[in-house]
Amino acid sequence: MKTKLLTKVIKINSNYWFNSTRQLTQTTLNKLNTEKAKTENAKSEKQQIYKATEAYDAYSYFDIEIEMVKYRIPQPTSLPPKENTWCPEKLDRNKI
Repeated sequence: MKTKLLTKVIKINSNYWFNSTRQLTQTTLNKLNTEKAKTENAKSEKQQIYKATEAYDAYSYFDIEIEMVKYRIPQPTSLPPKENTWCPEKLDRNKI
């Protein structure tokens, strides 16, 4: 009588332990996956505010030797022309 009861208790406990462990690992994996997705897709406020436009990014590259971002001069046909209106030599200090 005792052995049957003992085996039944062990079986119930082993099943319960297995199911609870499986549920625990499943919920832990789900949490880790959602947190990973949040951190991969999330952008900080600075990245969103200071994000350069696509046309500007197309002409930039990272120079590994001096560890700086450099910007290539765009081709005249790729972007609309822009006149440079500021010239320090012709600036009249009296009109300011």
